[in-house]
Amino acid sequence: PSAEFAFLSACHTAEATDESIVDEALHLTAAMQYCGFRSVVGTMWAMADMDGRDLAEQFYGSLFSGGDEGMAYHERSARALRDAVRSLRGKRGMTLERWVNFVHYGA
Repeated sequence: PSAEFAFLSACHTAEATDESIVDEALHLTAAMQYCGFRSVVGTMWAMADMDGRDLAEQFYGSLFSGGDEGMAYHERSARALRDAVRSLRGKRGMTLERWVNFVHYGA
């Protein structure tokens, strides 16, 4: 594909669960990057529905905020994920396992 970026808002998208391929990085997030997406956001394990919703809202708010107009979306996505995770992390009662789940592959 000619797409630059994919946001996989689902559980386990960056987790290799098949024990026969534990030395390989063959999970959905890596596969999307291998297929041509320059940057992909995924999750390492199950996530709370509200965490996915909140993170996506913050992520896209940061991505399209206009602060990095000269950069391509795939370049801005890592920064947007950092901003979104910081926001999620700051919520009351947020545990490490919930906010560290989100990963960025690529640019």
